[in-house]
Amino acid sequence: MAYSELVSYIREQLNQGRDPRVIRTYLLQRNMDPQAVDAAFDEIFRSQEPAKTSNAHSIILIGVIVLFMVIIGGGLSIYYNMAPDSPNLPEPQEPYTEDPIPIIDPDPEPDPEPIQEIPCDLNNPEEKYKCYIDLFEDDAIRCHEIKDLDEQEFCYITQDLYVLNY
Repeated sequence: MAYSELVSYIREQLNQGRDPRVIRTYLLQRNMDPQAVDAAFDEIFRSQEPAKTSNAHSIILIGVIVLFMVIIGGGLSIYYNMAPDSPNLPEPQEPYTEDPIPIIDPDPEPDPEPIQEIPCDLNNPEEKYKCYIDLFEDDAIRCHEIKDLDEQEFCYITQDLYVLNY
């Protein structure tokens, strides 16, 4: 079988839907030269590939160009709509200048004068505790204002007990 007949035979078999591996196996079983069979297949498939790749390349190229144009068009549209003289922008308004309404406490209580010295017997713990309770009831003491750290700690403990019990 001549080379051109081999190429025609393979092309005809492929057009009928046969698998290229089956065709090659059949030809090799008929004692055809393997190099000639491979060369015929190469010629057939090489002639078919450029048409497919050129279509794919052109479609991709067209898609990229269209995408680029859409991006440029969208950017220009946004730019011209944001321009200061654009009719789509609202007119600038005067800034809000009204003073806010002040918050007034409805029932203000005057802050009691801080106690410089605690009027309690500091040596007797029971008396001291009762004295602190009286001061808490009158809202006349603030523990954070006591300078002596031991007294301040006692004040906080007494305050906690006062809140828990009353």
